[in-house]
Amino acid sequence: MSAGRTTRGEQTVLVAVVAACTACCAGPLLAVMAAIGVTSAVAAFVLPGLGLVTVAAGGGIWWMRRRSRAHCATPSGAVSVAMPTLRPAENGRDRVTVVHTTDAAKRRGQ
Repeated sequence: MSAGRTTRGEQTVLVAVVAACTACCAGPLLAVMAAIGVTSAVAAFVLPGLGLVTVAAGGGIWWMRRRSRAHCATPSGAVSVAMPTLRPAENGRDRVTVVHTTDAAKRRGQ
């Protein structure tokens, strides 16, 4: 037997081994390849959907925060607040009720 050549019998055995390996391992290899393909196909449709959901949620949060800032804004300058007046309770007890000046003016007919 020479070092670089194979005989006809060795080639037959080698072909038989390759055929047996192909027959035995083809199913699992095809299953792995199919799983990778299915996963890729699902990801191709799911990931853009997740991106749209993320953008929509971010836009909704931005819009709500923007609306709440407009409604909850405080005045920039000083605000004058009328001093409440005190009057005795109408039922004659010792309690004192607080009446705002605008309410007192309305009750007096002014």
